[in-house]
Amino acid sequence: MKSYTLAKTLALVICSLVPVTSASQTSDDLNTKLEKRLANYNPGVSNFVEALIRVSSDFQIPMGIAWVKPDGELEKIPFAGKQTTVLEIIESIVKTEPTCRVEVRGGVVHILAPGSVPENQDFLHLRVKNFEVVNGYVDLALLKVHSLISPSKHSGFSVGAEPGESRVAVKLQDSTVADILDALVLKSSRKVWLVTFSTELNPTSAGFRRTLNPWAGFSAVPDAGEPALNLLRWGDKVP
Repeated sequence: MKSYTLAKTLALVICSLVPVTSASQTSDDLNTKLEKRLANYNPGVSNFVEALIRVSSDFQIPMGIAWVKPDGELEKIPFAGKQTTVLEIIESIVKTEPTCRVEVRGGVVHILAPGSVPENQDFLHLRVKNFEVVNGYVDLALLKVHSLISPSKHSGFSVGAEPGESRVAVKLQDSTVADILDALVLKSSRKVWLVTFSTELNPTSAGFRRTLNPWAGFSAVPDAGEPALNLLRWGDKVP
């Protein structure tokens, strides 16, 4: 009995020493980063997506970007600021796309375009009853998300992993696709999720707004590849 009590006590002590990162702590850490004041920041001349991903990488800000790319070439803009906060820099970039807004939620900075895509065509709002990945590579988790949106198109696919690629453990109930992508950027080495919607009103065969591939000149994605879901590491080359 004494040995059992001692073992139980030691287990409790050990558990109390294991650091636990709560959702509130994650949000507090993010707010601290966003409130950081910079004497001078100049990321150079870049387009909307480049600038956001650069800021995310420079200041280690988990980010989710869902926007509708206007037709034509993206404008290159000299984004810079003095005596400004990281959040104010992000907001100044987002202001260059009038349909977009900044929303800070759950430890992730979201750049969204509310109302630009009808909700029934926006797969980011798709609700998922159960989603679980147990110690799986993040690309496999992303493929699982993909299959929720476009079922049965990737049967038989195998997913490899780059050297040093992280594994993730995610378990969510009654969540949206956007919630799942948030969980992946918080729990993996991929820290930015990016979805670029097309202005094309004709939906995919699954009934969703078409997406564009940033790594192919923002070209339209064929139905067999829909949707284009991108998860980036800090420091990754951007389109």
